[in-house]
Formats: sequence, structure tokens, C-alpha cells
Amino acid sequence: MPSMRSSCLLLASIFAAVNAQANWPAGCETCKDVNKECKKESCEWGDYFKKNCKKTCTGCQACGPAPAPPPTPGPTVRRRKPTQPRRRRRSQPSSRRRSTRRRTSPPRRRRRSSSTRRRTISRRRRKPPSPPPPPKGPPKEPRYDCKLSSKFDGAVAQYASSNFCNCDYGGSAKCSFICGGTKPNHGGSCAPEACSEKLVEFDAENTYIINVKVSEGKTGAPYRAFSYMKDVKVPSATTFSFTFKSNKHNSMYSKIFFWGDGNNILGLKPPAAVGGSSTFCLAPSTDSPLSMVECKGGTMECKDDTWYRVDMALTPPGGIALSINGNSVGSMKIQGFTGMPMIGVYHWGPSGGMKEDYQLRFRDMCLGASSLTNG
Repeated sequence: MPSMRSSCLLLASIFAAVNAQANWPAGCETCKDVNKECKKESCEWGDYFKKNCKKTCTGCQACGPAPAPPPTPGPTVRRRKPTQPRRRRRSQPSSRRRSTRRRTSPPRRRRRSSSTRRRTISRRRRKPPSPPPPPKGPPKEPRYDCKLSSKFDGAVAQYASSNFCNCDYGGSAKCSFICGGTKPNHGGSCAPEACSEKLVEFDAENTYIINVKVSEGKTGAPYRAFSYMKDVKVPSATTFSFTFKSNKHNSMYSKIFFWGDGNNILGLKPPAAVGGSSTFCLAPSTDSPLSMVECKGGTMECKDDTWYRVDMALTPPGGIALSINGNSVGSMKIQGFTGMPMIGVYHWGPSGGMKEDYQLRFRDMCLGASSLTNG
């Protein structure tokens, strides 16, 4: 039985090979798809049949791929130690390069209408706007109107043709001022010589002029040339203002506005050198010596022969805020707005006394609302 079974298997394999050969294309009859017929010499048949017969011998273990040979070592390459690459500074492209780059690839633009093009051309032809003019400063000879808030009237042009020295405590003359000191040098009413010798003058531009002469005020311990201001009432908030100028004020400290003893409001400190600028001094701490005078409320430059508009906002019971030419200087407080304020000169000098005459001018004095008329 075993021999018969093996014979049957042999016949079956023979018939299978014959049937397989019958299905192969012409020229491929020599290929035998049996394991024992596969030899190493025929290992290239697979490529041949793949190109010509489109079939290969299957099941041929002898034609398996040979193991790859070990890699051949190549020449030894000496590696360099990596170095830090130098950073090259990129140069900024010149304006010519940028403009050239833009010309080579211009952006697409929408076609504008003829009216738009005309407007664009007209804009290009327009001249560039001129710079704005510098801010306008105060005029060289400023003048102010006044809307009175009390009976006090600062119009002094009337005294240019009348005798101001008649304005005294008696009240016979209708004056808003009382001429004080000047000549003789004391705290009472002035004598007729104060006007006849032109120590006190007035002009048609509503200016009260005090001429301080060495012959009268040399010692300065102190020298007084001032006026009491009558009918000044401050029941509610208001403003007292005047336009001020000094000439050759080079050596003396002058108190120019105060509300009685102990209520110093505004002083004028001399320059450090002759011909320099004086200094407005708000709330001076004392009268003398000059080295002890502190301006507790603030300071501002006062150039020689230059007009300044001085505004004092008065707020009961004793608040004062000072601004000069519209610039805030500071604020202070006094004991109250009772009695008569004083305007003019109370001056103290250095040990050597006065060296030359000087002049102070007060124009367009106003208790109320003032407005510039020639600005």
C-alpha cells in the first residue's frame, strides 16, 4: 500500500507540472516548477522569465537572495572641530535699491476716474502749509478797560492836570487815593513839594509814576513814596489788577503793594548785577535786610523797562492768588481785607544806600474785571 500511495503522488505531480507547462507562454517550456530542478546556476531565470514570459519558477528555495556582504570600511575622515560662524552684518538696502525693487514689481493700482486724478494733481501742486505764527505776546504799551466792582476808581489820568497832593485825609477832594509820604518821608500825607518837584507824576495814559531820587531816598531806612487806596471793599471774590514797569531798579528792595502793617503782598527784589532783571516776590517774609527776604508765595522775573500785567484774585476772608501776564505765580493769605491797601514804594537799601535814581510805573489800576483794549 505505501508503494502504491507514493506512486500516485508521483503521477499527480507529473500531471501538475505538465498542466502548468501547458499554461505557460511559448518559449517557456524548459522551466520546470519543481523544487528539485531549481539550481543555483538557474537563479537568474527569474529575471529572464519576468522580462520575457511574465512568470517565474515558484517554490525554488535555492534561488533565495544571498546574504549581503559586510560593508567595506571607507577611508578615515578627520573631522574639524566646529567653529562659531561669523555673523555678517547685513547692510541696510540703500534707497536706490529699495526704489529699484519697487519699480521692478510695482503694486497693482486700481484705475482712478478722471475727477479723482484731477483732485490728486491739484493737491500735489498745492504749496505746503506755512507754519503757524508764533504766539502773540503782550503789546509794548498795553491798555486795559475796567468794570468797577466798588467805589474805588483807578483812573488817574485826571491828576495829570490837577494837584494830586490835595488828595489827603481831609476828603475835600473827590479822590480814590491819598498821597502818602514821598516828601517829607513819613507815613502821613505828602506835602505839596511831592508834586511840585515831580516826585509823583501822572500822564494821559492813566499812569501813576513814582520817581525815586537819591536825594530823597538814599538811606532807605525805609523811604516811603506811596498812596493809600480808598473805597476798596471786598465783600465777595473779585480781582485787583494793574500794569507795572520799572526803570533802573538796580540796588534797592521795594515793597510795592501791601494791606497795612504785617500784610506784605508783593515786593520787587533788585537784580544780582546792575542792568539785570529784578524779581517779583509774592508774600515776602520780611522787609530787610535783603538777604533775609524770602518769597514764600512764589517769584517771577521782572525785566527792566518792560510792562507786566499783575492780577490778584481776592477771595474773602484773606485769600490772594497772583498771576502775571496770565502766568500763575502762587497764592497766599493775609489777615483780612480791612482798612486801606497801599501801593507805591517802601524801600530798604544796602549799607551803601542808593547809587542812582529809579522809577516805578502803575497803569490802569482796576478793582473788578479788566480787559485788554489794544491786544
